[in-house]
Amino acid sequence: MRRACIPVGRFRKCQASCGGRWWDAWLGWAFQFWLDADAALLGAFLSNCLQGSRLFALRKRFMEPFMLKNGRRSALFRFSALADETVLIPGGIGCRMDLEAKAATTPPPIPHTRQILYTTSPYIINFLPNNGSALTQYAPLYTEHLSPLHSTHLSPKHRRPTILLLHGSSQTGAIWSFAPNPAVTPWSSLFLRASYPLLIPDTLSQGRSSSRVDEGLTIGLDAEMVAKYFTNTAAYNLWPQAKLHTQWKGTGEPGDAVFDAHYAGYVPIAQQDKYMKMDMRDQVVDMVRNALGADDELVIIAHSAGANWAIGIVDELDALKAKGAPKVKGLVLLEPSGPPLEDKVLTWGEPGPKRIWGLTDYEIRYEPAVEDPVKDIVENAVKVGEETEERASCWEQGGVVRKLVGYEGVEVLVVTSEAGYHAVYDHCTVGWFRQAGVSVSHWELGKMGVRGGGDMMFLEEGGEEVWKRVEGWIGKL
Repeated sequence: MRRACIPVGRFRKCQASCGGRWWDAWLGWAFQFWLDADAALLGAFLSNCLQGSRLFALRKRFMEPFMLKNGRRSALFRFSALADETVLIPGGIGCRMDLEAKAATTPPPIPHTRQILYTTSPYIINFLPNNGSALTQYAPLYTEHLSPLHSTHLSPKHRRPTILLLHGSSQTGAIWSFAPNPAVTPWSSLFLRASYPLLIPDTLSQGRSSSRVDEGLTIGLDAEMVAKYFTNTAAYNLWPQAKLHTQWKGTGEPGDAVFDAHYAGYVPIAQQDKYMKMDMRDQVVDMVRNALGADDELVIIAHSAGANWAIGIVDELDALKAKGAPKVKGLVLLEPSGPPLEDKVLTWGEPGPKRIWGLTDYEIRYEPAVEDPVKDIVENAVKVGEETEERASCWEQGGVVRKLVGYEGVEVLVVTSEAGYHAVYDHCTVGWFRQAGVSVSHWELGKMGVRGGGDMMFLEEGGEEVWKRVEGWIGKL
């Protein structure tokens, strides 16, 4: 593979051919340096790459006086590529790769800052089995705040909204930053490369977010269930669309390297009752309000069970907009928990109605207001549509049709894979949103030419294509 490399700042010296035929190395590139570039960064750039080339005299004559100026700390150089993509490797080099190499290589991450945020929770006294007691904090929320370095130079007109990424059950925020298939680029890297700041929390009682002492942790998803419903669905064929699943690399079974790397990220979970979900909603809202200002914009992307929190987070941030909460521009739901009022295909918990507020287990605001969700929503609901194995019938509001209060001006996108079990019922979730007055779009990816994907679409071989379409939708908000 022939490649031209760009050593950047204090990164290690370029290992590729920069000192020979420099026109091969730099042909096709335009460089734009910010005027406040750090002198040391510029000096290292010139010394590493122009030393020994025909530009060495040019460097000595014209550039070293600029190098010696007292520059302010810059967020690295900005490179504008005329052809291929420039990628910067922290602690290493930035390289331009030809198209064949790019197709076979996972691009390295974009340099970014990383902040760790914890919500401050009240202290509580826990009574221990030995009759002692302990003062502990009540389940603080852990969040990573990632910001691409080059985004600081974007004008307000071109600045991207912050993306809040919410993971699903039995997982952590790491699922957005680690793809078990080395050929797949994680969505966090794709968003950083496109200049989006990110907020990535771990759900309460999962990963690095603490649990209440009185909560017993249980196995959320065992390896057999993960294989049946997510990674090897075609072999089990538990719903009609399952046989179409082709995009997960490997066997999708325990013992396969890709499966093992994926399942290593699963964690025990606490019983997620409505109070836990309300805690999660409230703490994410607090975190977002501390991280962002009233003039900032937010887009929420939630996968699976993360949708249950996301739907309430949008409502709560809208209720707090008069107090300076940021504006939610869009909500992207990747195979969201559903459908309204019941489970389909994959069932959880005790028998009886699910998501009794229609889309959530806990209160969200409707107009007219809901006094009792069982009487006002569940008992008045009506079934519509024909029930088949491929496509479920749906519950809709009967009697007084209530509108969701917190979704004015918020665009919602529901994304359904071709082969995942949500293909059976995601249209029911879309129908509930639409009946409640929300502007919602539904992408059935198989009908859009994105074939063979499953519930974990963002980790599969078609994941970058899904991301491109989602990012394009965000760009039009």
